[in-house]
Order: sequence, then C-alpha cells, then structure tokens
Amino acid sequence: MDVSTCPLIKTISIGCDNTDTMSSLLLSFFEDLQSCTLSAQNLTMPITLGLIGHHETLTKLTIMDEVPNESAMRCLQLVLKLCLHLQVLSLESIVYDMERVRKHRWGFLDLQELRVRIKDLDASQDIDRCIAQLRAWRRSGSTEGTQSLETDTVSTRVARHLLQFKKLTTIWLGTKVYYIRPSTA
Repeated sequence: MDVSTCPLIKTISIGCDNTDTMSSLLLSFFEDLQSCTLSAQNLTMPITLGLIGHHETLTKLTIMDEVPNESAMRCLQLVLKLCLHLQVLSLESIVYDMERVRKHRWGFLDLQELRVRIKDLDASQDIDRCIAQLRAWRRSGSTEGTQSLETDTVSTRVARHLLQFKKLTTIWLGTKVYYIRPSTA
C-alpha cells in the first residue's frame, strides 16, 4: 500500500526501518495526525520535525523502549515542549529524571493519561505516597504546608509536577495504574 495517497490517516506506528521514508511522510503527506507510536531508536531530528509538524493535532504519543542516547532524549524533549495538545503520553520504558523535566518544561496541559517511570521513584510505597499527595492537593486546591524545594523528596516533586495537569486521571509510574479524579479548580 502506498501510504502517501492516504493523507487522512490519523494513527501511525513507526518501526525501526524506513525512518527516512516515514519522516518524509510525516512532513509531506499526513494531515492532522493524532496518534503516533514509535521506537525510541527513531527519535531523530527528521522524525522529530515531522511530529512537531503535527503539534496542533497530535494528542497521543507512545515511545517504545529506552532512549538510546542524549541526542534522542533532546528530540523527545523538543516534542514534549512543542506538541501542546498531548492528552496521552506513554513512556513506560523510559526512566525520566525530574531535574530534566524542571529544566525542559512540557508544553501541554491537557494531559489525561501518563505512563512514565521517574528516576529515584521506584518503590511502590513512594509511588503510593506521591499519588496520595497529589489527590490531597487536588482536594484542597493547594500545596500549602508542603516542604520547600530544597528538602522535597522525589515523590513530592513528582506530585507537584503532576498537579499542573488538571485533566489527568490515569497515572502509571512503574508499578500499577492509578485513577484519580480530574481537578475541579
């Protein structure tokens, strides 16, 4: 099948082969792409530019396997900064560093589902504590009474980061799926 004749395709999956062809299709043929699943091996500048070309319509991004190098991680950061309408983000094989998130803010706020592992947040009791803190802050509408950033735990920093996503209802941080109510504030 010649996909260049199918501009209305909304969902694609990019394997490890033909990345040059796929980047060309992303840039030139697909219109209003909504969902993309790709291997982290494909986080190259041409694919990144292709994804950013759909920044107004891309709502779901799934990255399979670990990011192979710093260049690929920078490409991922660029997509997360510029694709403003992401609602579902799945990075299950990636261990994300909260310091990197702090330095390279994610540009989207309508996130509804997040699947990612966080560096130094791997014990199930710490993840449970993080989700409990997020739920408490959502209920109270505030983070008052929390520790200063200098003494924060990773769990607290993750909860604080997730608080900005008012529509977030489904969270996986490496152990199990948590369901929380969307923020009413």
